[in-house]
Amino acid sequence: MNKFEDLGLAEPILRAVRAEGYETPTPIQAQAIPLLLKDRDLLGIAQTGTGKTAAFGLPLLQKLAATKVALQPQSVRALILAPTRELAIQIDESLRVYGRHLHLRHGIAIHGWRSHAARGHWRPAVQHIVVRVIEGIGARLRDRLLRRRRRNERGNNESGAQ
Repeated sequence: MNKFEDLGLAEPILRAVRAEGYETPTPIQAQAIPLLLKDRDLLGIAQTGTGKTAAFGLPLLQKLAATKVALQPQSVRALILAPTRELAIQIDESLRVYGRHLHLRHGIAIHGWRSHAARGHWRPAVQHIVVRVIEGIGARLRDRLLRRRRRNERGNNESGAQ
């Protein structure tokens, strides 16, 4: 497969890919994208700079755009974990570019996310909309979810005691 058009990607994604100047898929992209579009599990290993974010992100965006579901506030349809803050931000930026014609909402959750709002990495409005894709850092995201669960449990215990 010598062109992105041969991989089975939807036209809105192909427009974004062309706008970025991508012409020929890298080996990881050519091998991963068709498999992921068929809902296959995949473990991909490739060197830095070979296009792994697009290899996994383009099929993800296509699947999310093709599946119309009514979401509850603060629900999540996809979760991407990254080992570093910098990589999480890079993935977020790439998905924003690749999905710009898809009208999907997404956000990034990083430890200290309130301080990120002041720097523009997290738009405050995103807190109040349905988040469809979250990129985050494993342990930090787990800590945030545990804090939320404890807060919810405290609230339920207090309301049950009345």
